[in-house]
Amino acid sequence: MSTSHSARCSARATSAFATTANAVGPRGVNTLASQSHGAFAVLLDTQPDLGLRLVGAVVDAATAGRTELEGTYWTMTASTSDGESRTYVGPPTVWCWYRGTTVGPYPAISSLLALREWVVGQVKRGVPIADVCDRVLRAGTSLAFVAIALSVCVEHSDAAQLQLEGFLADPSLWRLDHLRQGHDLSGFAPQLPDRARRSVDDVALELVARADDAARARLKGVSRQLLAAADTAASQCAPNHGDFEEEEDQRTFPLLIRKWAALLDSENLRQETRATGVMITSEVPHEVRSGLDALSQDLRTANEMLPIIARGWDRGMTLRLRQSRWRTCGIASSCSMDSMMPRHPPS
Repeated sequence: MSTSHSARCSARATSAFATTANAVGPRGVNTLASQSHGAFAVLLDTQPDLGLRLVGAVVDAATAGRTELEGTYWTMTASTSDGESRTYVGPPTVWCWYRGTTVGPYPAISSLLALREWVVGQVKRGVPIADVCDRVLRAGTSLAFVAIALSVCVEHSDAAQLQLEGFLADPSLWRLDHLRQGHDLSGFAPQLPDRARRSVDDVALELVARADDAARARLKGVSRQLLAAADTAASQCAPNHGDFEEEEDQRTFPLLIRKWAALLDSENLRQETRATGVMITSEVPHEVRSGLDALSQDLRTANEMLPIIARGWDRGMTLRLRQSRWRTCGIASSCSMDSMMPRHPPS
């Protein structure tokens, strides 16, 4: 490295550390996690390979520690654009670290916030999304890296058709994305464009609606994979690792997978012309819809109460609610309500 380049890096790193004391998180709340904390953003910008290695080491170590602490983990496979299949592990908590909405080591959360910003910058510079996703997926083995790769694909779904098709074949990804949506309702997540905050349900419907015959055939194949996963889930008393301990979860998860499969099948696509444009919906099979009706009240309650809890925390309140009392987007949250907040609320 040249002397001048080293000096620039040193100056930028010093500036990054200097801003740490005055960092302000979403909604003006002082936070111990920020993309400006540490040297993560500086390294990613000036020496991407070294920055990715550092983020990978920090996040993988934090994920291993969180897995040991929670005593549960999920396993997911994802493939890079050249067909390399990689395995990712971690508890559901780590999926939301890049949003800063679940509890975890602040350096790991800060590194992922910086990585998300770097990814956005790469796409803006014209780097193909496939290449960006590959670098993120190869950074480590934590579920957090899949979450960021999915996030950029959702935001730029028009250029990430093939990447999204690969992601959507795994029902765990749908469930974790719904978990992310629920935690985003807290109001403490960093602001992102509306497209980046969409659910995979919305993106799946968009993919099918704009797809040509070849793409619709591929999406129908993904739908069949999900249906096979639903059959497997229905035949098991509980998924691996004890994630679903409640009878209700065991009963509803296969129904949710069938609902997601229906979204990817173009035969369920419905279009209705209205004065303001064309409304596109997907018709969910009757038996699936009726089986999920029981979750509607839980969902309405969660959607109504989460903003209230967020406002209460702003006033210095600490609320702890049992995990079994909450459902978000029709799915039992794998984290207790207080786990979506830092351990020490602001005074």
